[in-house]
Amino acid sequence: MTLIATGQPLATVLAAVERDAQCQLGRWCAILPVDPALAPCFGPLAESSSGAAAEGDAEAWPPAPSAGFSAAVAAFCLAGGPWAGAGAGVGSGAGAGAGVGADADVDVDSGTRSVLRRWVSSGVPWGLPRGRAETPLQEAAGLAGYKSLWFEPIQAPDGRLLGALASAHPAARVPTADETAAIVDAAHVASIAIERERGSRALRDSQALLATKTRALEATLERMEQGVMMVSPQQVVEVCNRRAIELLGLPAALMASRPTFTQVLEYQWSTDEFSATPEHIREFVRAGGILDRPQCYERTRPNGVVIELRSVPIEGGGVLRTYTDVTELRRAEAKRLALEAQLLDARKLEAIGTLAGGIAHDFNNIMAAILGNAALAGQDVAAGHPAQAHLQQIGKAGRRARSLVQQILAFSRHQPDVWVKVPLLPLVEEAAAMLRAAAGTEVELVVVRPPGPLATMGDPTQLQQVLMNLGTNAWQALPAGRGQIEIGIETVHQTCPPAGLTAGAHVHLWVRDDGCGIEEATRRRLFEPFFTTKPPGQGTGLGLAVVHGIVKAMGGAIEVGSTPGQGSCFDVYLPLVELESQPSALDEAAVVVPRGQGQQVLVVDDDEVMALLVQSLLQRLGYRSHICLDARAAVDLVRGGLLAPDLVFTDYNMPGITGLELAQALKSVRPGLPVVIASGYVCETLRAGAAQAGVSAVMQKEQTLEMLGAVVHAALNPQRQLRWQPGRRTARVAKE
Repeated sequence: MTLIATGQPLATVLAAVERDAQCQLGRWCAILPVDPALAPCFGPLAESSSGAAAEGDAEAWPPAPSAGFSAAVAAFCLAGGPWAGAGAGVGSGAGAGAGVGADADVDVDSGTRSVLRRWVSSGVPWGLPRGRAETPLQEAAGLAGYKSLWFEPIQAPDGRLLGALASAHPAARVPTADETAAIVDAAHVASIAIERERGSRALRDSQALLATKTRALEATLERMEQGVMMVSPQQVVEVCNRRAIELLGLPAALMASRPTFTQVLEYQWSTDEFSATPEHIREFVRAGGILDRPQCYERTRPNGVVIELRSVPIEGGGVLRTYTDVTELRRAEAKRLALEAQLLDARKLEAIGTLAGGIAHDFNNIMAAILGNAALAGQDVAAGHPAQAHLQQIGKAGRRARSLVQQILAFSRHQPDVWVKVPLLPLVEEAAAMLRAAAGTEVELVVVRPPGPLATMGDPTQLQQVLMNLGTNAWQALPAGRGQIEIGIETVHQTCPPAGLTAGAHVHLWVRDDGCGIEEATRRRLFEPFFTTKPPGQGTGLGLAVVHGIVKAMGGAIEVGSTPGQGSCFDVYLPLVELESQPSALDEAAVVVPRGQGQQVLVVDDDEVMALLVQSLLQRLGYRSHICLDARAAVDLVRGGLLAPDLVFTDYNMPGITGLELAQALKSVRPGLPVVIASGYVCETLRAGAAQAGVSAVMQKEQTLEMLGAVVHAALNPQRQLRWQPGRRTARVAKE
């Protein structure tokens, strides 16, 4: 028992038990396994231990048996031993029927020990009853000089059979009571030793498995892309993997020292990582407290990395904290939200385009009638008459109104425009004059002029809208409507141009004010469609969005500089082009259009006001005209020969029949009859349909005043080429 208590190897303990039993019994003893699965627990068994004692001491008692006998006894036990086929008692081995048979040769005594009774009681040692062949064990025992064998079972506390204590005697007899007690005591001590060894081996195996799993867990934690920190109830950081140290920017030396959670936070507080942490939470943590309730929040580190932190309590105390880098996820979400906002804006613009397209026809009819009649009135009134100035203002306002409708249509459809060379100084002067008249004397308006003429490619009306929008915003930014506004123009040579521009010479337009300025959050959204800081009903949010769209469409860029309380400056950069000495897009003088020679023009329009205007214009240009307010009636006039027009000028959108359908009907009645279609909303679908129907020309109805004579002349004289530039207020018809 002393050897067991001091943790000696099992083989040493079993050898000592064997020797002690041999000394008490005066005969050979050996401790052997009866289950092959338990054999490794026994180590070197009785053969080697007893043999070693005999070989080391010539007078050792009893003499060691031969190796053959020891092997036969061991094989007998492993094959089932004396319990093979016994059925009752401590159990049975795997090899039932092996060794000595299960009949009268083996007797189980009270289910605890076995004696080979026949061998003991037989008058002839190792007699073979009923003619059975001699077994290997009998043969080996006879050769070794033994006439009786005893086997004491070695059992675990739960009854499992661990082995057997075998003893042999040269005389054919059974053990005495004292010998039996000694055998039982030796078997009990062997049982304790074997169970202790089995427990130690199980503990070592568990420790080895735990160490393997721990190493695997540590390797997994180190390879994880998620930071992990485990804090004990005593605030000690028990686990902190590489990723957590990287994400939190913690010193490796600090984390290697198994710091407390307070030490970690103190370091982060010293670097202003948690500058917004309330003082009462700091004191709570410094006092040893742990926030052990579930938490989930995000914070952005000074380096811009966004970390999602989750904290959950651990059963038994402490918390487990995880750190996940969600920077790219948040960027993707922000991009998704921006795309959704752009989609929403696109849908809004599409809705505006649909609405504008729906009202453009009627609105442009009205504007064409206003402009046309104002022009006719101007021709009827004497040049020096006071009404001339008012008629000119009506014409200017009308042209601006119809231009705005076209801009909304173009902006919502994203259709490219055809630009012309535009001198910029006249635009700046005109915008400054209009702004001065609107702002009054409380605003000091400064115009910075270039030393020479500057021009860019664009649309003059759109450029004027850019200047007026920027100027109006600057005026509204002045406190109490008082302050200074500066509008300037110059040439700049940029080596590092703004995004979207190439290096080189550009025109620089700017509008500067000394007003209230713009906050950063507002400045980032200035050019978003429908974003406005004005109260409901006082702003649409389209002004700066249209400005941005116009500038970008012209190949330019726009930048905003502003300081709250110190004013703002909008800088517009546009491509610089050389200005040629030719009539510009702003020239008011009309190029003379050849007059008609009395040709008959049939005007078809369901709007009587517009039809009368076209008739008046045609008559002043030398044509004869006839009005028809119904398209089907016009077809009947031509089919019946009641009217033989040289050209048909028709509206597109009419009740019951369109201008295209009218052109196709006239083509079947009178092939080759020139047809001109006018519409308040000219789209690519209309142009394609007109080309397929053989229509001579399609024109914007709001340009009737400027274009009517040129278009009609070109349709009647197809051998001549019509030259018309959008943005020009006149047309030129060139001779062959």
